[in-house]
Amino acid sequence: MAASSDLVPSEPLPVVRLNPETHQRELARLRWGLVPSWTTDPSIGSRLTRARAETVATKSAFRDAFRLRRCLVVVDSFHLAQSGRGKRRRYVIQMKDHRPFGVGAI
Repeated sequence: MAASSDLVPSEPLPVVRLNPETHQRELARLRWGLVPSWTTDPSIGSRLTRARAETVATKSAFRDAFRLRRCLVVVDSFHLAQSGRGKRRRYVIQMKDHRPFGVGAI
């Protein structure tokens, strides 16, 4: 399994989701990036890769996916950047024992 730092938008990621046909949980590989229903340009998915918790339920690009197509992305780590005092610090978030875990996604 690749760490999130090894992945770029449009690459397939392992996710646990509710299968739209069987309504059962399944492990699937989905491409990283959201293509909203109101666009015909799939390349927009590489630009819509992160939603803010404060607006995910109300922004038109994310609203329907948040309501209907939530999932968990399976990762072994991810990076978090924090800015302050003119400096940008990067943190690696992972389990102490390096096991995979799920991160909420749409």
